[in-house]
Amino acid sequence: MKKFIACLLALIMVLCLGAAAFADEEMEPVKLTLGTVYAADHPASLAIESAIEEISEASDGKITIEHYPAGQIGDNDELAEQLVAGSVDINVQSLGYFDEKCPEVNVFSCFFVFQDAAHVDKVWEGELGEHFNQMVEENYGVLVLDPWMYGNRVMTTKDTAIRSPEDLKGLKMRVPDHTIYMDCMSSFGAEVTPIALTELYLSLNQGIVDGQENPVPTIISNKFDEVQGYMCMTNHLVDTIYVMFNEDSWNKLSEEQQEIIATAFENAGQLNNELIEKQTEEGIEAFEASGGTVIGEEEIDRDAFVECVSGVLEEKYPELTDIYEQIQAAK
Repeated sequence: MKKFIACLLALIMVLCLGAAAFADEEMEPVKLTLGTVYAADHPASLAIESAIEEISEASDGKITIEHYPAGQIGDNDELAEQLVAGSVDINVQSLGYFDEKCPEVNVFSCFFVFQDAAHVDKVWEGELGEHFNQMVEENYGVLVLDPWMYGNRVMTTKDTAIRSPEDLKGLKMRVPDHTIYMDCMSSFGAEVTPIALTELYLSLNQGIVDGQENPVPTIISNKFDEVQGYMCMTNHLVDTIYVMFNEDSWNKLSEEQQEIIATAFENAGQLNNELIEKQTEEGIEAFEASGGTVIGEEEIDRDAFVECVSGVLEEKYPELTDIYEQIQAAK
């Protein structure tokens, strides 16, 4: 009997030690901050909310993410600075804001660099993706977790159908205030004018510019169809945004936490891309329904546009030519 009791006590002790060890391995609570400039109903914001919900469920509520959309805590420049400083843990936006120390990221603002979403994934899943991720990490302490689609950028004008660069000669076109962007559009013969997106509707309505370029969901959500007569499916830039994480914040997480977060944002990226595609189709229909004319991709002289952009790269950005060609070869 004494031997049995001793064995029982030993077994209880082992179980208690195991329970204690299990308790030690329990996930520690962590709270993270995520900021973007996208409206709450934008596909990226909806996808982010989906990721936050999945992360909370997978971690039994131990990982919480405070989401601040619509520029609540800063514009893209400010959010990039906060991400680097660590006051924001996660940000979703373009890599263009890291071009001071990583000039090669400017290639993603160069027209016709990507063919489609599959091409983007292939680049980022291979050696080129590793190259860019390492570059941003080493220079800014930022990790790129996942590329998401922002949408194919197309051109709209008040009363001019765009099928080739010739059609843009002399037209006043609004573009983002980014040098390589302006140079690409100028190569088509257009007169480029950088204007803030928030001021663009008024500028189009008053004739300050004749046209602009943006993804279809952005065109419709900003009601540009009310002041533009033509939508031309140039698809000159497969625009991408990226889920980015402050490196120090990431390294404080356990492997389990990292895996939960990475998986959730990858799943959310698929949702974002599906929503972008859906809103693009609906946006084209809405543009036509409002009386606008859509010039289909099959009517666009893509080769002529690509030739203009190649000339810009050779003349003004020879340092990007090699990486541009590597991306093209990864199709």
